[in-house]
Amino acid sequence: MERTASFRWFALCSAVVALQAATAWGQAQAPTCPVVEDISVNVTSQEAVPFTVGVKNLGSGYVSIYQYPLGGTLVPGKESTDFVFIPDDGFTGTATFMYRVTPESGCQRGALLGKVTFVGPTTGQRFGRSREPSLCGTGTPMVIAVTGLIGARFVRRRPKG
Repeated sequence: MERTASFRWFALCSAVVALQAATAWGQAQAPTCPVVEDISVNVTSQEAVPFTVGVKNLGSGYVSIYQYPLGGTLVPGKESTDFVFIPDDGFTGTATFMYRVTPESGCQRGALLGKVTFVGPTTGQRFGRSREPSLCGTGTPMVIAVTGLIGARFVRRRPKG
């Protein structure tokens, strides 16, 4: 009786060890899938802005352009995760660039989408230069008088019919 119980215990322990080994082997063989993070890139001048998209564990996968940004030109860099944004003259506000990450074969996920937001000066600012109108570039603010509007009355006419 004692011999049968110890044999069962040995068989149970062997099965657990084999299961742990198989699980560890399966995890070691499966590729690590990429992780995508959305990022923001500050655009502070008319100069080109190099940046790297937020992808971790790319492995032998690759990054491709999904949607180009409005307000500038996008140029691929040396690595598949590196790009350069060249803002258009007068770029203000934000622009968005979407990219697709295709994982290496064997990853259980399909393609992922990531987003890069380019944040430029707010509307009305142009990279440190004022957009306030001046008199012939002298720096003196221009004042434009508008007369005839105070007390004006607009009459709405009804269509005949």
